[in-house]
Amino acid sequence: AYEECPLPMLDIGFDEDLLFEQHIGYDKLQDRITFAIRDYKGQLVGISGRACSNSSSLRYKVYDSEFSEVVRDYKPDNRRHLYGFDDFYAERYLDLDSDMPPGIIVEGYKGRLWMVQNGWRHTAALQGSSLTKPQERVMNRVRGPWLIFLDNEPGKAFPDKEGRCAAITIARRVA
Repeated sequence: AYEECPLPMLDIGFDEDLLFEQHIGYDKLQDRITFAIRDYKGQLVGISGRACSNSSSLRYKVYDSEFSEVVRDYKPDNRRHLYGFDDFYAERYLDLDSDMPPGIIVEGYKGRLWMVQNGWRHTAALQGSSLTKPQERVMNRVRGPWLIFLDNEPGKAFPDKEGRCAAITIARRVA
């Protein structure tokens, strides 16, 4: 999956070196952009495949150890992990530098990649708009502060009222 560069990602402005470094690939057989999901230690736990065209096939796929077969009916527990957190976990866990930049939390894969491409490498994605308990536990193992930037899409289920906005709820849980 990593041998092919996903041209649609280049077309919208992503840097090819960044895509390679972040293990973003392209699955030719399924016509999907692939994102490696890793735990906080960097171990591969799954691959999320995003359809390049309108597709009714499964959103998430996991491949065998040689990345040649799709495991049928697998439903990964990707919400246990923060996408990209492994890139800076050890640094935030071990470093006592008081000048460390804030950690940044965004919703999705592309949001994280845009932040990293623009120099904010201490960015992780929730893979959704809410923080799960396992994600909260791993975030609370490292030093903050945290900045939370969630999408502002029409139709979100969170009204902008004190205590009900997802970003405010997440900020309170990792304060």
